[in-house]
Amino acid sequence: MVKRERLTSVGSKQILLKLPEGMYDEIMRLVEEKKMWHSLQEFIRDAILSEIRRQENEDSGTGRK
Repeated sequence: MVKRERLTSVGSKQILLKLPEGMYDEIMRLVEEKKMWHSLQEFIRDAILSEIRRQENEDSGTGRK
């Protein structure tokens, strides 16, 4: 699991995020079943951090010429 970063020690921006109902329902199902996250916000934060790291690895790895 991704190392937790404390949001209280960094600046933050509030955004309005609209999700399709089906996507929201699926996320909430995962949050409740897996017990890996305490909230929807925590799930979304981890998903974003994972994608950023994946993109960084692609840019610095074999995906870049």
